[in-house]
Order: sequence, then structure tokens, then C-alpha cells
Amino acid sequence: MHPDWKSESQHLERIVAFIATQLKGKLGEKERLVHQQKDINKDMWEEVRVMKDLESISEFMQYIGLLKQNISWSKQTMKDIVRLDRQLSSPYFGRIDFVREGSADPEKIYIGINSLTDDDTMDILVHDWRAPVCSMFYDYETGPASYLCPAGRISGELVLKRQYKIEGGRLVYFFDSSLAIGDEILREMLASNAGAKLRNIVSTIQKEQNAAIRNETSRLLAIQGAAGSGKTSVAMHRAAYLLYRHRKHIKAENLVIMSSTDILGEYLSDVLPELGEDEIKGVTFVSLARKYMPGINLRFQTHPGLMEKLLGLAHTPYGRKIREVIRFKSSRAFLGILDRFFEYALERLIRFEDICFRDRNIITGEELSALFRRDFSGMAPADRLRRMETRVNELIRPLKRMRQAQQARELLDGDAYLSASEARALSRLRLRQEMEPVEQQLARMFSVSALTLYRRLFDDDDAWNACVDEHDSPGEDIARAVRDYTLENMQSGILGFEDAGPVLYLSLLLGETGPDTTVKHLIVDEAQDFSPIQAKALARLFPEAGITILGDINQNISPYASEGNLEGIARLISPDNHEFMQLNKSYRSTVEINRFASGFLEAPGGEFFGRHGEKPGIFLCGDYSRMCDALAQFLTALPGKKYKTAAVITRTLADARVLYKALQKPVKDLPLPFRLMDEDFEYDLEGIMVMPSCLAKGLEFDAAMIVFSDGRDYSDPDEKGLFYTAVTRALHDLSVFCPTADLPPALRKASYRHYTITRV
Repeated sequence: MHPDWKSESQHLERIVAFIATQLKGKLGEKERLVHQQKDINKDMWEEVRVMKDLESISEFMQYIGLLKQNISWSKQTMKDIVRLDRQLSSPYFGRIDFVREGSADPEKIYIGINSLTDDDTMDILVHDWRAPVCSMFYDYETGPASYLCPAGRISGELVLKRQYKIEGGRLVYFFDSSLAIGDEILREMLASNAGAKLRNIVSTIQKEQNAAIRNETSRLLAIQGAAGSGKTSVAMHRAAYLLYRHRKHIKAENLVIMSSTDILGEYLSDVLPELGEDEIKGVTFVSLARKYMPGINLRFQTHPGLMEKLLGLAHTPYGRKIREVIRFKSSRAFLGILDRFFEYALERLIRFEDICFRDRNIITGEELSALFRRDFSGMAPADRLRRMETRVNELIRPLKRMRQAQQARELLDGDAYLSASEARALSRLRLRQEMEPVEQQLARMFSVSALTLYRRLFDDDDAWNACVDEHDSPGEDIARAVRDYTLENMQSGILGFEDAGPVLYLSLLLGETGPDTTVKHLIVDEAQDFSPIQAKALARLFPEAGITILGDINQNISPYASEGNLEGIARLISPDNHEFMQLNKSYRSTVEINRFASGFLEAPGGEFFGRHGEKPGIFLCGDYSRMCDALAQFLTALPGKKYKTAAVITRTLADARVLYKALQKPVKDLPLPFRLMDEDFEYDLEGIMVMPSCLAKGLEFDAAMIVFSDGRDYSDPDEKGLFYTAVTRALHDLSVFCPTADLPPALRKASYRHYTITRV
């Protein structure tokens, strides 16, 4: 037994007792606030039954103020109760003893998910992991160490680093470590089964992850990370760190976390509450575009919807042409075309004409053009047009009053039985009819629509030819396909996924959509799948936000619709104020799964955390029916392995639906839930899920089964990132099922040493 076991156990008992006392006090406060709210409601309705005068209204508003205060205190008390309840089970996970320069005695610093302070003595019993002093726990071995705080850099010596496992308020074990984080705890955590939500990694944050979480040297931080390197966890812990570090200026509502799908956003939802912060729901690019462009009445195509369409048509000439269309519309060349088109639209497509009313010229087209291009040139185009419309209406207003009065007099003179009020009502109606052509003219000239202009780019030969030069042109055939495909989608009531970014970008340039300055930080996960235009649109939409982008170029599942290169995206968004970091070590999967997956990379590299398991298995079944039988047998063995989550991953959603139907009967008696995952999936990630490969992105499972529908799956070079993403989802167990007798082309690159083959 460790010589410090008794003292550490006694210290934990004191901390747990202190937390229990605090929790009891907060529960009492909760009850008091509940009774107080009832009393306020009772007094309010008894004393202010009828609001007859200003005094009674004033009393009522005082009660409303008391209720608001009570609700605010109640919310904070509930947060404190939840926090203390979590701390009661595991108050801390680490300790460092630090001797500052000039001091002889070490300072014992216990580290937990949240801080714990004795308000009577102002002693910090447990430090929040995000506090500056706690960075040494992640960054240093025992020996010389330092940390940066508002007072400057504090240097000294780390004389002890200790890690604990505490469950239910009881000390399970602890050990001293000279390394940043002991492999024992990390290996134990990684060997455990996956849960329905992403888990926090506070107790096992690695040095390179800690540097990414706490980095604040540039406006934009780009993090390239290998599959399983903890990119998404880093993103969520970085959000928690920023909320702690800038708590006076950044609240949960000031952060936007962008994920690739709503499913991934829901998967991340528990991390911040576990870390003591308010929940932030992940958004997708499409949901963001819908929010900031509510006037668009087309159906937005989602990224999974685009993937399903392209994968379904992948082996057809039409599908290959659409892919080239999207590749062009996602390029930097098309971004340049959009910029030129914006200038072209201001000069050529926004036109002005004389405005007349009853043969009287109110303002000429030349005067309007001068207002737009000279007087109001410092404003966004949409703002200029609104200002001009206001000015024109000010000129028209006295003429309308004079005309209405004239018509009322004429009506009274022509009809002796008409009253003055009836004459005024009829004159208003006639004036409205007379003004209708003018109103239509004003609406035509002074309303601007990014969607209408965007459609014009493809529909108008003059606009297209003026904005697409020989350097940007994709060639006559692709250019024709680009224009036809875009217009076909719009005429069908669809805004293609590749068009949402350009339309939002144009809307921002025009000022139709205004920038959101309330957002202080934007986190974009899976950024390798973003196009340059999407990146530029986000930077313009959130001009005052710091930005973190995370991704893996090897997991680029749609290279024809994205930039892929994170450094390139960083330079595009923030040319002079960005930083690039790399996370090369993979923690998610076993060494055997990682070796198998890395065989499909053009340039394998990186490190694998040393956790071992069985080699991935490839099952060659000969036909689809035998493959389904073999897969069903495999699934029935999963409960015996104590797995909580398993993914059956197909190439497309159509494949997933066919397979799900084929497997429903054979697995109906399994104790695990068996579900089909599509875009609208609303369940927790538990049990066995049949899903398309694009929806598996960012998720992790105890076991993953990659299922081929035929030998051509993933054989297209554009699908190598999609396949690599699929095979890197498993923590412990990876299998590949093929309806063929021989290895499909997509698997032939793998080294035979890294898998086993079973012929069914």
C-alpha cells in the first residue's frame, strides 16, 4: 500500500463531507425558493386583484420583479446542485505539488472538473482544470515548470504529480506519474465501451491536446488531426475553456459549434453540461443558412442528401458530370466569379428609372443612380436601396395627401348624399388603385434578393460571359452543365447544398443578411468538407468571432464539394492572423484497427496509442444472401462481448435500408436495440445501428461492421476518404463483410498482415 494512502483517504473524506454539507444547504435553498415563489404568487393575486390606478400597476410590477429574481436564483441554485452532486461522486482526478520560485513550501493543488471553494476561509479546495495553474498538470513532468496567468509567468518546480480514480466518493486507487498523463488511466478509459454521448476527457487530456484547447495566440486556430486523435473532444473542451477564460464576455449563447450533421450535434450535447457549462446545440451549415436567410422559399439540400444523390449516381455518366459541376461550384475559381458577379450586378442589374405620379416626375433615374452609386456608396447595397426608398416615399407622401384630398372633394361635389367620412374612405381606395403601378415600380427597383441575382448568373448569358473569364472557365461542356443543373434544381424548388454557401455569401455582400456580432467564437468541426465559399461566408457572417476549425484531410468524404486543406481554409479566412496545429496520435481504435485503416492512406503516418485487440476480419461471402446470414450470426455474438454500441455501415442510405430490412427478422430477439439511422434519427446512439457511411462521420462505436453491397463499393478514387472514415469508427472490433468471393478493389490496398480473411 502507498505510504500516503491513509492521508489521501482522509483528505478525500473531508472534501466529500464538505461537498455533502454544501449540497444539503443548496437543497434547502431550493425548497426555500419554491415556497417563496408560491408566497409571491399568492400575495400578488390577493393584493393586486384589479389594477385600477398607477399605484396598483406599480405594485404589480414590483411582484413581477420579485418573481424574475426568484426564477434567476432558482436556476443558479439548480446548477449548483447538479455540480455538487457530480463533485460528490468524484471531486478531483489529479494533484500537483508546486514550489514557486522564492518559496520553500510546496503548494498542494487538487484538480477537478469544477472548482470548490470554502467561502468562510476563501481556500480553494479543488481547482477547475481550466485554471491557468492546472495547465502544468498536462504540460510538465516533475521538475522545472511554469504557467502563464494574468500576473505574468509564474515559474518554479513541480515536485509531485498524482492521478486518482474516485468513484462514488471513495478512493479506488492513485499513483504518481512523472509523465504528462499516466497511460494506465488513459488505457482504462479507452478500453471501456462507448456510450450514447461523447464523453469528456478532462482527466486524460494529452499535452498536444491541452495546447490546442488553451491556444489564444491568433484569431483563427486550425487543427489538423488524425482519425481518433480527439479533435471533436478538443473542440468541446476548447469551448468550455473559452467560456471559463472569458466568462465576463462570452456566454453559451455567444458560441456557435458547427457539426456535419444534426446527429453528430446531438452526440456532442452532453459534454459541456458535464463540464459545468450550459449546453450548446450543434448546428449544421444548412441550418445556419436557413436561420440567416429565412426569406428563401426553396428546400435546402443537406450534405447527407447531396452525398446520397452522388453516391447513387456515381457509376453513371450523369453522376460523374454532376460531380464535376459541384467540384467547379466549390472551387476558388467560382469564388472569384461570385465576387465579379457582385460588382457586375451593382453596375448592370440594379437599374433605376424615372418615378412619375400623374404625369409629374417625382425623381429621375439619373438622380436615383447618383444616390446609389455616389451619395450612399459607403453603405451596403441593400441598405442603400432601403434608404432610397424612404427618400422617395418622403417625396411622394405630400403628393398622395393632396391627391386624396382632391378626390374626396370631387366625390362630395359629385354626390350630395355622400358623407365626408365616406368620401375620405372612397378616396383612400381610389388612391391605392392609382398608386399600385408606382408601388410595383418601387418594389421592383428597391428590393434586392441574393437568390434572384444568383439565379440570374446562370440564366443570363451576358452576366455569365461577363463574369467567367478564360482562366476560371471549366470548359464549355461543364459550364453548360453547371448552368443547366443549377437552374433545374431551383425550378424544382431545391437549393442545392453546393449553392447554399454562394447564396449566403451574396446575401452578406448585398447586406440583405447582416453580420451577427453577438457571436464571439465559432467552432467548425469536420472543416475539411467545407468549400472556400462556405468558409468566406462564415467569416463574413461572424466578423467579430474568434474561429477554431478542426478536421482531417484523410476523412474528406466529398472532395468534389470542399477545399480539403485546412491550412488553405485558414489562410482564406484570416490571411494574417491564423495558426496551424497538428494532432498526430490516434487514441480511439486499437493498434490493429489503426494499422489496417492506415493502409488505405496515400501517405500513412502518425502514431497509435498502444492499446491492442484482435485484427480486423474480412468476410468474403460469395453472394448477398450468405453475407446477410454471416452478418446476422456476427451480430448475435455482440451482447456476449458486453458491447453497448455497434454500427453496421453501408455505402449509401439506400443500401442501409435494404440491409436493415434483411436483418430485422434474424436479430429481432437480441437484447440490444436494432435501428436504421437516417438524417432524422432521434434516438441515443446505443444498440446496433444500420447507417450510411456519411452519417457515421465523427461518431465512435464499440464495434463497426463495414458492409459492401457489391464489389464496386468505394472503388471510385473520390470515395477513399469516405471508406477511411468508415473503417476508423470502431474502438475495439472492426469487420468487413463482402458479397463477393474475392477481395473487392477497394480492399486490395490493405496489407494482408493486418487482417484475417474468412470465406463463408
